[in-house]
Amino acid sequence: MIHNSHISVLHFSVIAVELSAVFCVWNLARLDLNCHCMEHIEQIAEAALQGDGLMTRSLVQDFFRSHPRLSEVSKPTTEDKRLLAAAASLLELFALRLKQQAPNWTRSVGPLTEPIFLLKSAARMPRLRALCETESPEPLRKRGFYAPPNYLELV
Repeated sequence: MIHNSHISVLHFSVIAVELSAVFCVWNLARLDLNCHCMEHIEQIAEAALQGDGLMTRSLVQDFFRSHPRLSEVSKPTTEDKRLLAAAASLLELFALRLKQQAPNWTRSVGPLTEPIFLLKSAARMPRLRALCETESPEPLRKRGFYAPPNYLELV
């Protein structure tokens, strides 16, 4: 026969183990979120550089769904200056629109030597190209990226 005091101790032990597991999962998820934010911004930058608007918008939606604090997104570990500049520009664009702080590392990323149009059609459409050159969002333009003023606004 089991006494009530034994059941209480057993019940308490089970709850403690469950709580411990929950905290462990929460900590892993928190670490995983930071890792994925860095991976996501690299993927977004790569898709933008390839001119893949559909993929870029999809990745940005995933990125925003994770509710990151933009200031905490780590600098991508890449030697590709174009990818790094695109990641910095996009994070600064998101920060501006979301009224958040961009990560500190973005300030140290300089401009590209050659301009890049983030819409492939800007190469064939002179008016679109002119619009991109004159009205590209400042966080993009200052590093040599050109896109329409509403680029990634309706994500």
